[in-house]
Amino acid sequence: MATPHILIADDHSIVRLGISLIIQKQYPKAIIRQTDNYQGVLDMVAKEDFH
Repeated sequence: MATPHILIADDHSIVRLGISLIIQKQYPKAIIRQTDNYQGVLDMVAKEDFH
């Protein structure tokens, strides 16, 4: 199985943290990126392959 590469986008840092912790507990090898705005999503999606 390929390593999950996940982007979390939310304007609340506590929400991003909570989601990250849940994902990391279930998928310890997951690569998780975070952003707090739409432009950040566009920038990250242009640079990286999320799946």
